[in-house]
Amino acid sequence: MKGMIFTFLLFSVISSTAYATEMVWGFKNPRFSGQGYSSHVLSTEQLQHNRKEDIKAKAEAEARRIERELENSTLNKFLKNVESRIYAQLSK
Repeated sequence: MKGMIFTFLLFSVISSTAYATEMVWGFKNPRFSGQGYSSHVLSTEQLQHNRKEDIKAKAEAEARRIERELENSTLNKFLKNVESRIYAQLSK
């Protein structure tokens, strides 16, 4: 029983020890603090560049899709078929 009381007191003394440092306030945003500002600007520019490239790539993909749809339309298939038959008849 004495051992339990001793360990309880020992743990209460050890756990009550606090380690504190001086509280320092500072800006978290690198634009205000200046620390890490260059990497902040570079990452922001990289994100903007990637967004612009994604938008451009999506627009180009959509243009290619529309072009493929126009090439594979029924009218275009018919015209290609007629042209090939005409050329085949001319070559004979």
